[in-house]
Amino acid sequence: MNDDTDRIEGLEQLARSRAPSRDLWPGIEARLHARPRSRYGLVQFALAASLVAGMAALLTLNPAPGPAPAAAPTLSHDSRAIVQANLSIVRQSGRQLRQALRQNPESATLRSLLASTENRQRALSAML
Repeated sequence: MNDDTDRIEGLEQLARSRAPSRDLWPGIEARLHARPRSRYGLVQFALAASLVAGMAALLTLNPAPGPAPAAAPTLSHDSRAIVQANLSIVRQSGRQLRQALRQNPESATLRSLLASTENRQRALSAML
């Protein structure tokens, strides 16, 4: 992307150091404080990422058709590494959810997400 086709014509003719005509900070500060921040954005993102990673691990295992064996299936080295990585992500999500619940213990959404995360953790642990 550093070839000449990406250049904007006339850009090099603009002044490189030019101070704004007014102080811009009050407007920036007002917008920073006016924007409500979600408490759970990172937690929800981490949980969604762990669920996607867990589903990807399940899809890559591609179990053979037929009745499930009583013992845990033997995983290839690569599949085992994927499951362990996903388990690590799910555990981290659980820690983040517990921390969020300490701040907001009445949240039914957080409790539900934690229960789902713990179920996913058990399922992934059973695969190892």
